Amino acid sequence: MNQHPRQNWFEQHPRKAKWLIFLICFVFVEVACRILVFAGLLRHEIYPTTEAPTYWAYIDPVVGMWHPPDTSAHHVTDCVDKFYSTNSAGARDAERAIESTAKRRVVVLGDSMVEGYGLDRSDRLTDLLEERTGIEHLNFGTGGSFGTVQEWLYYREYASKYDHSEVFVFVLPANDFDDNDVGEFNQKLYRPYLRETDGSYEVYYPVEFDERNMSVRPLSKVIRNTIRNNVYVLNALRLGIDVFKENFTQGKPLETAKEARSYDNFSQEDLRMMKFALNRISELAGERTVYLFTIPIEADVEWVQREGYPAELVQELSAFANERNNVQYLDLLPYFVEYAETNAVGFRDFSLGCDPHWGKLGSEVAAQAVYDFVYVE
Repeated sequence: MNQHPRQNWFEQHPRKAKWLIFLICFVFVEVACRILVFAGLLRHEIYPTTEAPTYWAYIDPVVGMWHPPDTSAHHVTDCVDKFYSTNSAGARDAERAIESTAKRRVVVLGDSMVEGYGLDRSDRLTDLLEERTGIEHLNFGTGGSFGTVQEWLYYREYASKYDHSEVFVFVLPANDFDDNDVGEFNQKLYRPYLRETDGSYEVYYPVEFDERNMSVRPLSKVIRNTIRNNVYVLNALRLGIDVFKENFTQGKPLETAKEARSYDNFSQEDLRMMKFALNRISELAGERTVYLFTIPIEADVEWVQREGYPAELVQELSAFANERNNVQYLDLLPYFVEYAETNAVGFRDFSLGCDPHWGKLGSEVAAQAVYDFVYVE
């Protein structure tokens, strides 16, 4: 009588065996992905897991985007792990008195570059300048797509109330024109914009403050982001899909020559709105000096090294400054180009590495340029 060969566990339980093999393979790949992330060979995106924004949020009735006052936040991305804290004004800065007897005191306006995205406070441009000069530099910069229209309104309603002798305004051409463009944002976001009326501009908001989109995340997205943060295989899969889309499905270059340099990537209407906001800051400053600075990105430095100095925006802002007694203008681009060539570094050495915001070296180079321009006789 023939006996059937004895079946092993896998043969006896084929469905369970398939799941077990899948689980073993998944664990192996997950461990491999974690090792690659730990070794710095694979980016790991971190997604927010709170239902409501805790730091950058549309909470201000004048400028929209701002920080809650007297709060702390843990900012974690694939290359940033920092704790931020705000003062009673909601600025990421030391607590500042409104009144001061100091001979010099500087109000600083700007976006995430000025705020110090991804940096310790001590490594930011404003803190480096304050330590070197002994002059208070009140940092009113913020991330969250904060453009020159918002900077003007913030200065008018809030920052101008502080005793100060000078104003620094930092313009990032790479996104400040877009930040002033209503077409670039969800119409439910509470943001100020300019529209032409009677030969000038007026401020308007596309939505009422009480009806604004607070960017609250549904519970399903909170759960999904939590899973994404903790399952590294999913992160690797998403990055692979992004690379595939970028390299194989576009069918055209990612950037045209015009778009490659941010200094010339604007329309005349973009420029008029920016100059309108900057002029309002100049008028509010009165007899105080307004120092205007432009910040380059990597594409701008590469363009200068290939094609020469881009002139249009620099010429426009130079003329803007020359037409006003209280405005002085400095473009930071030549300083970064010179430093890169003299020290044989790439522009990414100025950044956080996997993020284009200034790292410590970028802040130091910018601070030195500003110091030489403003404080060296």
